[in-house]
Amino acid sequence: MRRFQGGISYWGVVVAISFLAFVLKAVVVIGPMYMDYMTLDKMISGMFKEADVDGKTIESFRSGISSRMDMNNIRDRKIDDIMTIRREGNAFVIVLDYEDRKQIAGNLDVVTHFRKVYSSENPDGIKDDEAADSGK
Repeated sequence: MRRFQGGISYWGVVVAISFLAFVLKAVVVIGPMYMDYMTLDKMISGMFKEADVDGKTIESFRSGISSRMDMNNIRDRKIDDIMTIRREGNAFVIVLDYEDRKQIAGNLDVVTHFRKVYSSENPDGIKDDEAADSGK
């Protein structure tokens, strides 16, 4: 009885390499989008954990975030385009809400939407779906 050793064909190798290349390309495109969001999240949370955060003016708060964005190499975004800074009573409220769109290949784009609300009561932020669940 003859035994044949089965293996992957030429087209199997081409498909596997193509799939791995597409996954690698997606990770390279999506990774920096999430890294920027996580950096912004930590910056804003850190600003709310500083002493006397509610005693600052909106302009000093805005300039603090702007300088931290420059230090963290987030220079392609403007504060007015990605967040809203306002006061509710004596407390600051920041709504981080922006969308990022990057091209993967041809007319195939990846769109990520980030939205989180920060305040003195919630310095780590709260997502909209969490706010809806808690009745706020």
